[in-house]
Amino acid sequence: MTGTPPISIALNWLPVLIDGKPFPWHRESPKDPGRELIWASRVYRWVFKDKSGEIKKAYIGQSGAFHDRIAGYRSIAKGSPTSGNDHLDDFKTWEDGGGIVELQFLDFSEFEINGQRINAKYLSDQEPRLFLENLAILSAKSEKITLFNKIPENVYLREMVAILAGLPTKEQKRLIELLTARLNKQS
Repeated sequence: MTGTPPISIALNWLPVLIDGKPFPWHRESPKDPGRELIWASRVYRWVFKDKSGEIKKAYIGQSGAFHDRIAGYRSIAKGSPTSGNDHLDDFKTWEDGGGIVELQFLDFSEFEINGQRINAKYLSDQEPRLFLENLAILSAKSEKITLFNKIPENVYLREMVAILAGLPTKEQKRLIELLTARLNKQS
């Protein structure tokens, strides 16, 4: 459509730090003031950094109650049965090898889609979280970051692809060009 303003969504990842160090998610529960860091709906990623600090791998997810999600990660890490989080062994292996596993939360500028303004308060709704999670996955793939996410099994990503496929070819091309331009600016 001619005259349609471009879509621009800035995705910024903020590390979750306690006393200036990566949040020790699998070793202990956060204490005040750390507790409020995880008490909210979030789009998050675990980044695996090498000794030089370069991101080598990542897992991107979303949760309506991140404090519950982190408790689940911690109980799995301590030996309770896994619930689809089979990559947790990789966390420990990475750290044992001298790498850093860092939790980061997505921070984004308010944006508008079809008149609906989306900002952090909307993360309590599942649809904006899923949209941002999948946008972050697409962004990470364009940055050539190895993902632990099981992309082929990601129902929401398949739905986004189906929506894109349902658009007229001209609109598909425009959206892909906008996303590509945005992703190229980030790298």
